[in-house]
Amino acid sequence: MESNKKIFRSNSIRTLCTLPLFLLPIAEMNGTTTYAQSVQFSFSLSNSTVKEVLEQIENESEFVFVYYENTFDPSKKVSINANGKEVDEILDEVFAGQGVSYEINDRQVILKKEEATSTSSKAVHQQETKKIQGLVKDIFGEPIIGASVVIKGTTNGTITGLDGEFSLNNVEKGSVIQVSFIGYQTQEIAWNGQPLTLTLKEDSRQLEEVIVVGFGTQKKENLTGSVSQVSMDEVLGDRPVTSAAAALQGAMPGLTIGGGSGPGQSKSFNIRGTLSINGGSPLVLIDNVEGDINMLNPEDIESVTVLKDAASSAIYGARAAGGVVLVTTKRPKSGTNFNLNYNFNVGWEKPINVLEQASLLEYIDAYQEAGYTQTYWAGNGDVAKWRDYLVQYKKDPSSLNTIGDGIYKDTDGRVYWLSEKNIYDNILTTGFLNNHNISASGGTDKIRFRLSAGLSKENGPLYTDKDSYYRKNISAFVSADVLKWFTQEITVSYSDAKKKCQKGSVIW
Repeated sequence: MESNKKIFRSNSIRTLCTLPLFLLPIAEMNGTTTYAQSVQFSFSLSNSTVKEVLEQIENESEFVFVYYENTFDPSKKVSINANGKEVDEILDEVFAGQGVSYEINDRQVILKKEEATSTSSKAVHQQETKKIQGLVKDIFGEPIIGASVVIKGTTNGTITGLDGEFSLNNVEKGSVIQVSFIGYQTQEIAWNGQPLTLTLKEDSRQLEEVIVVGFGTQKKENLTGSVSQVSMDEVLGDRPVTSAAAALQGAMPGLTIGGGSGPGQSKSFNIRGTLSINGGSPLVLIDNVEGDINMLNPEDIESVTVLKDAASSAIYGARAAGGVVLVTTKRPKSGTNFNLNYNFNVGWEKPINVLEQASLLEYIDAYQEAGYTQTYWAGNGDVAKWRDYLVQYKKDPSSLNTIGDGIYKDTDGRVYWLSEKNIYDNILTTGFLNNHNISASGGTDKIRFRLSAGLSKENGPLYTDKDSYYRKNISAFVSADVLKWFTQEITVSYSDAKKKCQKGSVIW
């Protein structure tokens, strides 16, 4: 099925462009107590081998040791009292003076030989590493619960408890402690080895942020309704996405974005849940003109605001019953230099969470256990015979006189299919997409302009080109201050999109 959609707009109507959608890795920072810090042991061994000590640690915990055979002498005798100790304290005692270092990655402990030049520095490092304790509070002296406390430049971190207190192991004297919490200014302090008391100040800059609300703007501190706003440059980053809706997925609280993931498939918005049995969707306004956000170029968008509560109905009436999505496009400011920008990105896409296909033998066994008749519904073959032929074919394909691709015709004329194929592997491969954008903008004291164009091509993961998407976009904006009290603006947007997709339901 092929669709060709062209849109032409002029005179205060917004732009339409592209970007390719893809998945990206997410960096994760350890903001809580690590597993190594939460486990304490309760055993005591006398005159035991190093190997026996490591086995005892594995038996009492989920730790797994990884090392080469020549890393240390496993038969070396040691005595250890591990009661109330953590794993790093035990390892320091066991391998003291043996030139063995270790690295703890969650539940995996990697043991390796130390370089001769680093043995002394390791000992100094272990001596200077201590446990840090502290308290985080606000300017009124109230404890801050859930504040993030991290050793800057590392993943060693935790969060404050109900009393605002925290503790961290393995901290070197002089390390920079970074404390942050939503709505407060991030604070950094070098640790001098003593307990810390940190006071966080409110971040007034967040309260000064300007939010688009209805037909105007307000400071965040003056808002009374439920409003969320994001900057498109922040949520988009370098991701290759084909639509603004795809870029906003997971970026705004209270905004649920659904829909297919195939090339060119539109996304749906949901803010206030199911409105009726007939469905319903939020009102989408592009620079206060109703439009389709799926046809916008994400790089032409300045910000997206979501009005989530009933207060929006005071402006937009019944059309705001499902919430309102306000899209503000980029506008150059007066007195800015000429700016020419070009960017492109490429990406590859593959189906994820593909179900593992059961073997034909497993399918027949399940079919028989379900109590169905021995006559199979397709081909009128005998299920029991089919199973016997399949087992025989797996052992020796030449023992049966098959034709074509493993097709066996019995003496009674019934046909049995014996060659197994993975359907997904046969029809799916790695898709490719690329995206190009160019823009030019600038402005004097009285005239401002911005021109942009985009080209997007996406070939989906089907082996053929039957799931492809092609789109080109052009937009222009000019604003002129004719008089001090009169400004004339014009916006022209053009989009030409072609989409091919398989009929019926999507398989990924």
